[in-house]
Amino acid sequence: MTRTPEADSHDPGGAPSGDAPLEETLATCWARLLALPRFPNGDGRQRLQRLLAPLADRPAGRDAIKITGSNGKGSTAAMTAAILRAAGVSTGLFTSPHLRAPNERFVIDGAPIEPAAFVRSAQWVLGRIEADGPERSERHDPKEHVGIFEALTALAIHAFDEAGVDAWILEAGIGGRLDPTGAIPGQLSAIVSVDLEHTELLGATEAAIARDKADLADDRSTLLLGDLGPALREEVRRHVGARGVTVHGARGGCTVRDVRQRDSRTWVDFTMGDRQLDDVHLGFDGAHQAHNAALAGALAARWLARHRPTLTVDQVDAAIRHGLAEDSLAGRFERVHQDPAVWVDVAHTPAATRALATVVRARQEERPLLLVTGVAAGRDPRALLAPLAPLASHIIVTRAHHRGGDPAPVARALAQLTSEARPQPPLDTLAPLHTAIEMAMVAARREGMYILVAGGFFLAAETIAILEGRDPRACAFF
Repeated sequence: MTRTPEADSHDPGGAPSGDAPLEETLATCWARLLALPRFPNGDGRQRLQRLLAPLADRPAGRDAIKITGSNGKGSTAAMTAAILRAAGVSTGLFTSPHLRAPNERFVIDGAPIEPAAFVRSAQWVLGRIEADGPERSERHDPKEHVGIFEALTALAIHAFDEAGVDAWILEAGIGGRLDPTGAIPGQLSAIVSVDLEHTELLGATEAAIARDKADLADDRSTLLLGDLGPALREEVRRHVGARGVTVHGARGGCTVRDVRQRDSRTWVDFTMGDRQLDDVHLGFDGAHQAHNAALAGALAARWLARHRPTLTVDQVDAAIRHGLAEDSLAGRFERVHQDPAVWVDVAHTPAATRALATVVRARQEERPLLLVTGVAAGRDPRALLAPLAPLASHIIVTRAHHRGGDPAPVARALAQLTSEARPQPPLDTLAPLHTAIEMAMVAARREGMYILVAGGFFLAAETIAILEGRDPRACAFF
């Protein structure tokens, strides 16, 4: 079933009508979405506004929190939503990518939307795209083709609108200037971090990337900055100043005073303006997550001050404390197998692997580490794996089925990185990935090791699929 553009799917009843089983219908919807262009030309914001035109007059969630950044934006978005939920606010959280199933991207009040809700919203979006087709043909403009991320953003907004949530927390896809999430009104946005990534789309320098990301902020709104140095902070202020955007550095006034590990958990002391919030437990591991948590706390506190002004300072602090203690996002140093212990992480930039290495060292495992790694085609394996290589007592190089790079240059880079280690760790090359995982588990049990799978998103997602008994080749990602 495909809904017409006039159809309103706010009936909270059961599964969508039709003869096909729900799982089959969901798979069909996801396949149709995946068939859309990945990086279409033109302005995705305008296309998204057209898709969402039937919802434009609805008040729910119209003051979204929008978050972008090279690293940490998903974690920051998830923590912001968790704090708001702890304050009694109904939330819709849109993040990407997914690791297990596409409905993971759309989280309402802490849980991925049900498959039936995914299908309803996906069919609504696909119907809107089909209805827009004749108008697009009349314009004869190839830039008007809707892209997949625009469609997924529209799916999120439709699902959140259907559920009637009070706050939308949206993670940008890439950058900010043309990112579809920029079309959603919001008085609060954030740049978590800036690193050299997607340079072909965002610019060749950190300053250019920072300017692109800063364009996510609405005119006359507030933009909070995370880990940006003084030069980048000033660059952002100059860039958005003409649009009346107010910029706050130092994570919007929430700073980290101390981070420590206790009982394999991360604890943080924060300063928020003129008050202190001490001994806060994080559900996300690592000192770098403490800084993401500070930014999330500042975003949530500002949204609550605007929309829940009757909450006391103590109530807001309690919400921050309880929200930050929630479990982490999938794939962020996630334990996915018990015996032997297998952890996966989606880190895919040098900054992210440096942060991951800090997490690994802080856990002070008594067992040695077996690293299973591979690098996507086109990435520099030496820069990516330099932080992790010294921590491993055994390394297995492999490749993911999806966009996996040749293991040979990865193995050569690791051999150079570990050449001065004494003793030098064994270095094996095994592909495909399921073979590497099987051999790693045998070796880990035999030698009393724990396993870390890291080097890229697809490597982590396919490892999860293998350990859950699914065929990694059948995974369909965007």
